[in-house]
Amino acid sequence: MFTPAQMKRISMAILDSDLSRATEEMGRYGAVHLIDFQELGDWAGKLDWREADEISATYEAYRRRVQLLLQTLAIQGVHGPEEGVQVAPRKVASETAERLPIIEADVGRVVDQQRRLQDELGRSQLLIEQLQLLAHLAINLADLRKLSFLYFAPALVPAENLDRLRGSLASVPNVILSVVYQDGAVLVFAFSAKDNSEALERALKSAYAQRRDIPEELTGTPSEALGQVRTRQMTLVKQNEEMDKAKEALAIEYRDELWRMRWRLSINGVVVDAWRHFGTTQKTRLVSGWMPARSERDFLSRLSEAVGGRVVVHTEEPLTPSSHASDPPVPTHLENPAIFKPFEALVNTYGIPNYREIDPTPVAGLLFVLMFGIMFGDVGQGAVLAAGGFLLGKEIVVKGHRALGWILFGCGLMATIFGLLYGSVFLLDQMIPALWFRPIRNSAFFISIAIVFGIAVVSLGLFINVVDAFLTRDYLRLFLDRYGLAGIWFYWGAIFVATQYLTGRSVDSPAIAALLGIPLLLIFSRDPLLELLESNRSKRALVNPLLLFQSGIEVFDAAMRYMTNTLSYIRLAAFAISHAGMGLMVIAFVAMVRQIPLGEPTVYVIGNVFVIALEGLVVAIQALRLDYYEFFTKFFKGDGIAFHPFVIPGIPLSIKK
Repeated sequence: MFTPAQMKRISMAILDSDLSRATEEMGRYGAVHLIDFQELGDWAGKLDWREADEISATYEAYRRRVQLLLQTLAIQGVHGPEEGVQVAPRKVASETAERLPIIEADVGRVVDQQRRLQDELGRSQLLIEQLQLLAHLAINLADLRKLSFLYFAPALVPAENLDRLRGSLASVPNVILSVVYQDGAVLVFAFSAKDNSEALERALKSAYAQRRDIPEELTGTPSEALGQVRTRQMTLVKQNEEMDKAKEALAIEYRDELWRMRWRLSINGVVVDAWRHFGTTQKTRLVSGWMPARSERDFLSRLSEAVGGRVVVHTEEPLTPSSHASDPPVPTHLENPAIFKPFEALVNTYGIPNYREIDPTPVAGLLFVLMFGIMFGDVGQGAVLAAGGFLLGKEIVVKGHRALGWILFGCGLMATIFGLLYGSVFLLDQMIPALWFRPIRNSAFFISIAIVFGIAVVSLGLFINVVDAFLTRDYLRLFLDRYGLAGIWFYWGAIFVATQYLTGRSVDSPAIAALLGIPLLLIFSRDPLLELLESNRSKRALVNPLLLFQSGIEVFDAAMRYMTNTLSYIRLAAFAISHAGMGLMVIAFVAMVRQIPLGEPTVYVIGNVFVIALEGLVVAIQALRLDYYEFFTKFFKGDGIAFHPFVIPGIPLSIKK
């Protein structure tokens, strides 16, 4: 608690023959945050394992092909992990390369045949629509194809291009008959003199028309041909139904195998993606990563047992003299007690603490629920929030929101406590006595309490910053930073001076200079001092005059921020008073509907629901803002990276908790 878990850098050399087993053990243990080997420096570039990228691309292609087969065969449902799944990427890839084309060929034959049938069904339907318009003509189709003087061209023309077609043939004798509309296109029968056939074809082409000639095999009159096409259509429909049954049979035959294949590809694909982080020599694979120091001995014991001792391991502390500035950053693994664990989400939303930084989760969580309770003090409404949070936290109603549920539970519990202190139950302040005071009747007192609370929180942030600077040996930040010892000196000096004036006492000039002037001067000197030290090292000119002006602006900004940050906590009193005021408003509305049957309870319940939903959200935002901008800004950098250990989905973790 308060600091991330201690990490160790681990480097391993593993024989290629043991790679799958070693990677599986890493995935089962789930405690190694892999480092991309290329990030270790220029020297690592010569050890790039390009084959891993090729295997990964192969796996991605296999996964897409298997997914396409599942969709084609309409195989639904989610198949869970099989027992004793094999972690052997090369072997699984080889088996997939052998079986997948066979399945694709079987499915492809049926799919291609059905596609041809469906295309022919579409053409036959269009042909039926053509022939229905000619059914009343007692002419032989063979004669229609052998017109002596006319050229006949049936075609499907996009509807928006029909006028263009007619315009293109304006100078050519023609007849354009619109037969039927189909999916934004028009089936036309176009006639022209045979001498103008080329002009007609050019016009059809310019209109992006598709020819729809009556097949040569259709004979007799249009009515007789229509009967032939309908008979053929019925045959095609039956054949298409047979193809559907054939696909269903293939789905039953290959369902379990495709499910297993997809699962094996998924698991081994994750392993292959991990391989892309590794380096290589002729016979070994090189692995580098971070892991919690407490897990080192147990993990190495399991790994050595898994590969028969054929592994070379080197571990080192982060940021040791043997480390280099170019080394990858140490990931942050937060270890907070269960009661504070949900509040990590609040901190991580702002930023991930870096490895050498103090973890503010416990303090930030306590402050958040405390400030929420101060602003939303109500026994009944707090109990409602606590009950809702408990249901979410236990995942009784909705799953997947455990952290939010427990945060809500803490806020509701704190609101209930402050409701007792304020004497408020479901917006009513007459049911129980106030154990402390009633906000709306003691607003001036409440504002003073809020300011004192703000001073305490700001001071806590400054104290954490000083401790953090001391632990990281950042002495310039420790002594001269606006939020370091000089900042504390100024802040408490300003509080003392303000208190003296508010109580009618005077403070002489030397005291003001000592309390305010000296710390501001120290803060002012920070950046020029840094510039001076840098100038001495690089033998450049001394301090840039513009830097002095910038330092003066920063000193003024620091002084103003201290004042505004402290006064910002007045919102604690303001929102608590506003909450009580909304209660009075709801009671007033209840009084207005007293004569309406069931009016009082209905308005009272709706009013409470409205206040819980709307003001609860607003108060949560205000508490979060005070945490982030008035507290975190004093010490929290949040420039770390989260600890993401390598795990294989679907395989139980074996790490000792």
